[in-house]
Amino acid sequence: MSDIEASETANEASEGISIEGQRALLSYARKAIQEHLTRGELTMSPPESDELEEAHAVFVTLEMDGKLRGCMGQPDADGPLHEAAAQMAIAAATEDLQFSALEISDLRYTEVEISILSPHRTIAPEEIEIGTHGLYIAAGPKRAIILPQVAYDQGWTVKRFLEELASRAGLKRRAWEDPKVSLRGFTAQIFRDTDLT
Repeated sequence: MSDIEASETANEASEGISIEGQRALLSYARKAIQEHLTRGELTMSPPESDELEEAHAVFVTLEMDGKLRGCMGQPDADGPLHEAAAQMAIAAATEDLQFSALEISDLRYTEVEISILSPHRTIAPEEIEIGTHGLYIAAGPKRAIILPQVAYDQGWTVKRFLEELASRAGLKRRAWEDPKVSLRGFTAQIFRDTDLT
């Protein structure tokens, strides 16, 4: 995230993982990428932390030179947080179709950011706060999610946020006005390795 203010706002909005847990999770996610790229499998032991055993929805974002290099996540809690973060880190490095797979030589220059999502809840447009809320939209099989920091970094208004969300789902840009379309909001605890060194 380009501005720590938005990260702090999002952190305050959710019950957070401790600083020690954040460091352990970031280290584990980075090591997962390294092992996958060098060995093709994970052999390392998970961090010993009760809070990282809890289930959370999580996204992992990779950046190089301040530019997006990959982002993947699971919008629903499923399995231990450390396991989900490792899987999404590997996916961000190797499966994001916007980019070629990350090379092991690039990993040292790659910044890892983790977003731990709160449970989704129905949200009205007038409740949305840029930098605090992420959004999820669904209409049948068409769905999309945008993290809080994306709207903040892009300088979007709430209306633009909603239109971009609908567009990413393959819906009309004003689809969020349709009462049959599910619009849900969430907050996120956002942290990256450069913030904790």
